[in-house]
Amino acid sequence: MRTSANLPPKLWPEIVDAATWLYNMSLSYAYGLRAPNTVLDEWFRGYFKYYEPGLVRAATADLWPDWSSVYAYGCQAYPLNRDQAVG
Repeated sequence: MRTSANLPPKLWPEIVDAATWLYNMSLSYAYGLRAPNTVLDEWFRGYFKYYEPGLVRAATADLWPDWSSVYAYGCQAYPLNRDQAVG
């Protein structure tokens, strides 16, 4: 990831964190191509008799990971507010 985006070596901790998050949020054949949140929800339902997160279920009915804010390293980004622009 670092070499394909031409990033400096000092960013390796951030890149490892991002790679770990991507791996953990991706579908896996080990879980039957289910989302990690779905697997966790099924586990809670199996082991805790009275588990029913009504408020959580209403707020997040879809248990699939949110990929809307994931971008490739090296892609161009532009600030939305000129006041917050650096440089």
